[in-house]
Amino acid sequence: DPRFGYRAVHLEVSVFGVQAEIQVRTGLQHLWAESMERLADRFGRGLRYGDRSVLDNLDAGLRAEVVDLLQILERMSEQVNQFESVAASWPTGSRDHAAGVRLHTARTTLEDVFVEFRAALDDVG
Repeated sequence: DPRFGYRAVHLEVSVFGVQAEIQVRTGLQHLWAESMERLADRFGRGLRYGDRSVLDNLDAGLRAEVVDLLQILERMSEQVNQFESVAASWPTGSRDHAAGVRLHTARTTLEDVFVEFRAALDDVG
């Protein structure tokens, strides 16, 4: 159940009586999580959960830049959905070249949006 674009499998384990949680995620899921963490670290932890009230304390110019970043994140989420849809439709072991091209294109597009986000985040404020 992805929330605000975040995706991972959480495993709760007990080792020698000590409770722990292990997160399992793909490379793309990790990029998403790291991007959200960077944004939340700079502008407010609530952004990770869709709380835009943290923007109220920013001046108008910076608020507009952060809103632009959030729009890029929305595009990233859409691209993650697109990639996952294409990947799920490709049967394991398939040699379908056209399907491979679609998967590669979806991943490349997603990576491009990640690069755009990171560059925009580095330029903010």
